[in-house]
Amino acid sequence: MNIFAKNIFQAMCILLISAGFGTAVGQSVYSLKGKVISSEDGLPVAGASVQIAHTTIGTATGSDGTFRISGIPTERKLLTVSAVGFAQYRSEFIASDSQNLVILLEPSLIQSDIVVVTANKRPQSLQEVPVSISIIDAHDIEKRNITAVDDALRYISGVNFQQTQINIRASSGYSRGVGSRVMMLVDGVPLLAGDTGEITFESIPVSQIERVEVVKGAGSALYGSGAMGGVINVLMKEIGDEPAVWWRTYGGVYSNPEYAQWKWSAKERYMNGQMIGISGVVEQMKMSLSLQRVTDDGYREQDWSRRYDGFVKIKFDLSPYESMSFTSNLYRQYRGDFLWWKDLKNALRPADAQRNISTTSLRFNNSFFYKKIVNEKLYYEVKAVHFRGNWYRDSLNHTRMDGSISDSFVMDAQGNVTVDDENTFTFGVVGSGERVRANIFGRHDGRGGALYLQDEYSV
Repeated sequence: MNIFAKNIFQAMCILLISAGFGTAVGQSVYSLKGKVISSEDGLPVAGASVQIAHTTIGTATGSDGTFRISGIPTERKLLTVSAVGFAQYRSEFIASDSQNLVILLEPSLIQSDIVVVTANKRPQSLQEVPVSISIIDAHDIEKRNITAVDDALRYISGVNFQQTQINIRASSGYSRGVGSRVMMLVDGVPLLAGDTGEITFESIPVSQIERVEVVKGAGSALYGSGAMGGVINVLMKEIGDEPAVWWRTYGGVYSNPEYAQWKWSAKERYMNGQMIGISGVVEQMKMSLSLQRVTDDGYREQDWSRRYDGFVKIKFDLSPYESMSFTSNLYRQYRGDFLWWKDLKNALRPADAQRNISTTSLRFNNSFFYKKIVNEKLYYEVKAVHFRGNWYRDSLNHTRMDGSISDSFVMDAQGNVTVDDENTFTFGVVGSGERVRANIFGRHDGRGGALYLQDEYSV
């Protein structure tokens, strides 16, 4: 038996033994609360990830740096705290000292201790990842007043856009309406339109984003052929144990064009947005709800938009080692259609063939996530999503031009097992299906599936 076959055999044995016997969940639990601050200036660290190792229990710090975690088994005493810009904190503690902890995070320019999940479909230190990866956290999104995910991605080196077409390190060219070479994930589940295979960045509520991980290299082995140009994984915020209400509003006005001949309107062009959210806990159920409205007149003629988003997340902590969550997001947009300019003297006006055209979109997705930690060497998870897209283009005289209704289904069952100090296996099965009814794409159905297995060997 060669080394690879032996490792496979060991992995399967561990899986079968663990599935048969599992891990006993202790009945005695306790709570933990404290505050995370920077050791450099003593200021609170907001949005830091606080986790109990080898469990599904965790939370994020609030704006004042405080956190509270309940339901911790007495046998679990290892606490990890991670935040962008700081070295990871790991410490053991005892139950009697678990109240009002003060955790000092050391600033770090080298982001080696950050835990990422996208590179190899499992949590691991950034130092262990064999590919180039960049991270944008919630703090960066808020301070730049990002209203759509693609606006945040434009700040990452090596990432370029042609309108809504993303290109990572020149991996692909302009391919409007014929799919994407970059895989878009939300909490590890693909979120691509069933008809065009494109990414709808506006359908992701930025107010609920914890961080965005961008893998700058091919990820086809684990994510399929759609990841030839890279992977973008949007990780949504965890729901805290304390009730919270938040709101945000912004507004602005566009300046005049650089050249007077480009000015096409005597009216001021405005933008504004409003967001509100609430979260709370009822027994074992955590729930988060947010609403968002964005209005943008645009600086180009016929480049206006009106967008509305609704987001709901419900999470059940079935045990310290088992969790289940449901997420639903509804997105509606009404906008003008600006594809290319008229000429050099009219750079902010659409070509005559594109005038007086509007697009209406109604999209929603429902996702399911289940995770079970069997023991310190094995865990498995099941993810599923249904993405519905409905859009159509009309002229201003109410003549229907194009329209499409599509459904996309993806289900991913995955396991991770650590055989020894040298080998970690990631394996699973993925199934997908698409259903399209459109006057420009026709009527068709599609199905697909794949098995994947990866062994990470530590030299």
